[in-house]
Amino acid sequence: MTYPDPSDPCNDASIDEPCDDIGKEGDITEHEVRCAQKNWCLGLLKISDAYRNDRRNFRPYAEEFIYEFYDFEEGRVFFRPTLAVFPNNFRTTFDGTLEYFIGANWDPNDPDDDPNDGFAKKHFIRATYSNRVDEETIAIQRFGNVAVAMGNVCLTERVAGGEKTTVVDKVFAYRKDDDHNLKLIVHMSALRNEPGKPAVE
Repeated sequence: MTYPDPSDPCNDASIDEPCDDIGKEGDITEHEVRCAQKNWCLGLLKISDAYRNDRRNFRPYAEEFIYEFYDFEEGRVFFRPTLAVFPNNFRTTFDGTLEYFIGANWDPNDPDDDPNDGFAKKHFIRATYSNRVDEETIAIQRFGNVAVAMGNVCLTERVAGGEKTTVVDKVFAYRKDDDHNLKLIVHMSALRNEPGKPAVE
C-alpha cells in the first residue's frame, strides 16, 4: 500500500476498500475493523446530511447510527467524545451519546436551533479514517472477538468561505456480537495536537 503524502493520514488509501463481505461468523478480521470504521464515517455523514435536508427525521437517523455502531443493546460502552467537556466528558449511556451527537434540547420546529450544539449537526461533507500511526505501523490489534484500532478520522465540513478539515485522534475498541456485527465498546477521541501550537488535552 502506498500513500501520496506519508505525513498526512487523510490521504490513507485504505478508505477505498469494499465492505460488502462482512458480518461473518468467526474471529474479527482486520478487514472487518477497517470496514467498521469506514461505515462509522459514512453513518456520520448520513445524519449530518439529514439535519440539513430532513430535520424531522434527524433524530431517528442519529438513534439508528448509535444502535448500529455502539454496543448499548447487549453490552457496555465507554465513550469520550472529541468536544465533550467536564463534567460530561464521558458518555456511558445511549441517551448521553445521543445528546452529544444531536444536542441537549434539539427541536425540529425550532428555527433558531444552534448547529454547534450537537456534533453531527455540523455541515460534514467528507469523513475518512486511517489506522496508520507512522510510516510503518498500521494500528489494529485483534484478540478473537475483540479488536482495538488507533489512528485518525479526518472530518471536512462546509464553512463560510470554503471548507475546513479537522483531524481527530481516535481509539476504537470493537466486540463482535451474536449477529457477527462489530460494535464499539470503547470510543476515545481527541483533537490532534499540531506542531507549534499549545497542546489540547
